[in-house]
Amino acid sequence: MHTEAWQQIVSALTTSLAQLRAKEVEVSDLEDFDPPPLEQIDELEREMGIKLPETFRQFLAITGGFRFDWEAESGPFDDIAYGGNSEVDFLRGSEELTLAEAYREFQEHYEGFDVEDGAQIAIIRRCFPLFLTDGGGNSLAIRLDTDPLQIHLLKSELCWYFSDIAGDEHKSLVGRGLPEFLLHWASLGGPATEDLSVVVEACGGDTLDANSAGGRAIREWLATPE
Repeated sequence: MHTEAWQQIVSALTTSLAQLRAKEVEVSDLEDFDPPPLEQIDELEREMGIKLPETFRQFLAITGGFRFDWEAESGPFDDIAYGGNSEVDFLRGSEELTLAEAYREFQEHYEGFDVEDGAQIAIIRRCFPLFLTDGGGNSLAIRLDTDPLQIHLLKSELCWYFSDIAGDEHKSLVGRGLPEFLLHWASLGGPATEDLSVVVEACGGDTLDANSAGGRAIREWLATPE
């Protein structure tokens, strides 16, 4: 990820929050975290035992992630709607945990599921948490051994099962390409999942994915002047 791609993501975040404020939605200020020191990136690479993809190294050289959240009680929703990452910060490894510490904590959490499937274990060893859990035990992780990078929603009730197979009812894949996924998130989109409120959720059960009715409705609502 190059600087231009990150600036586009920040611009999308800024635009989204300005649109929400114009609708008198409760919005927190955007926080753009400082990038982790280079030694943390090198330490993570040693901890994982792989060469980190250049896209991920570029991203970590630019930013430590972001935090934003909003809550709406009006608009095209059945009830209160909220979004962003209010429950957990995205990445922020340089502030509270080192990147290697965040990776180890992620792996230790997975070991608690006592998974015996060797293929699943091998995949998790190549993943880094975008956040560890959302309060309900679900996690969002980036798989670093694929090209483009894959983003997976790991559900606690499925023991963080991985699947990128189309049609699999337990499919965990929610995004391909880190810049593309983050831009979608920043534009008030989110993974096509019904239970990941830290990304974006409308309480009516229709997530605000770009291709969903809820996603289209909120974009139209935000773009329409009062």
